[in-house]
Amino acid sequence: MILPNLRLTNRAHQVRLYSGIDSREHCLDPKHFGSYADAIDYRYNSRGFRDREWPQSFDHMRQCIWCVGDSFTVGIGQPFDNIWPKVLEQTLGQRTINFSMDGASNNWIARRTKEICESVDPQHVIVMWSYVERREHYQQDLADAAWQKIYDNIRDPSWPLCPTISDIAQLPVNILKEITAVHGIQFPLQFDDLMIVQDSRANHEQNFANWCACVDQLSGYDNITHAVIPKFADPTDCGDTYWDYLATRVTKCIKRYQQLDWARDGHHFDILTARHLVDQLIPLIQPKTVARV
Repeated sequence: MILPNLRLTNRAHQVRLYSGIDSREHCLDPKHFGSYADAIDYRYNSRGFRDREWPQSFDHMRQCIWCVGDSFTVGIGQPFDNIWPKVLEQTLGQRTINFSMDGASNNWIARRTKEICESVDPQHVIVMWSYVERREHYQQDLADAAWQKIYDNIRDPSWPLCPTISDIAQLPVNILKEITAVHGIQFPLQFDDLMIVQDSRANHEQNFANWCACVDQLSGYDNITHAVIPKFADPTDCGDTYWDYLATRVTKCIKRYQQLDWARDGHHFDILTARHLVDQLIPLIQPKTVARV
C-alpha cells in the first residue's frame, strides 16, 4: 500500500448499517428517519474511509480531486451515491477521493490536508471546514480506552494484556508483526486512531483563534478550494468575521449556501444540498486532467 499513513485503521473493511446519530435511537427526527425511502449502509475501504478503493499509483492519485472534511463529507445519513464528493465525481466524470472522518476537528482537517498536499500534491483539493468549536483536546485516558477497544477486538487469548498505549512497546515483536499483517494496524499508532475530543473549556475567542490558525496552515496552497458546512458560522454570532478572515487568507472559497434538504438522521444534508454545493464548487475547480472514474 502506498501512503500507508493515510488511513483510519479502526474502520478498515468495516460495513455498518448505522453510524453516529444516523440511527433510530439517536436521530434528531424519528418520524423523518422512519419515512426515509433510500437504503443506507456504511462501507469503509481498506484504508478506513467511506469510499471505493483508492488508486494504486501516485500519478493517478494526483489527478483525483481530494475531498477532506467531517461527517458532512463522510455523508452521514445519506446513501453513498448522494454524498457530495460522489455527486462531484459523477458531475465532472473525474475521480474523487473521500478523505473524511466523523467528528473531525478543524485541526485534523488542516493537518491531514497539509499532509496530502506535501505527499501527493494533487491538482485539486477541496476542504470543507467543520464547526468553529471543533478543536482538538487530547486526553490520555480516553486514548488508552480507545486502544484497549481495538486490542480487545483482535487479541488472541494467548497474548498478554496491553491496557495502555505505553504498554504497546512491551508486546513481543511477533505479536506486533501479526497485528500489522493480519489487521493492517501500523505501529506506532496514528494519532487519528486514538481519541480526540472537543475542548469544552475553550471560549469563543479561543475557538476563533484556533480556526484561524488552521486556515493559515493551508493558506499557501493554491490547489485548495475552501468550503464550509451549512450554518458554519451564524451571522448573529460574528459569522461575517469568519468569512472576512477566510476571504483574505485563501484564493478560492465558497461562502454560505442554503441547506435544501435533510439526510436520514435529521441533521446532515442530502442530495439536493449536495448538488447545490457542487454547482458552486465546479467553477472554482476547473480540472485540467481527467482521471478514470
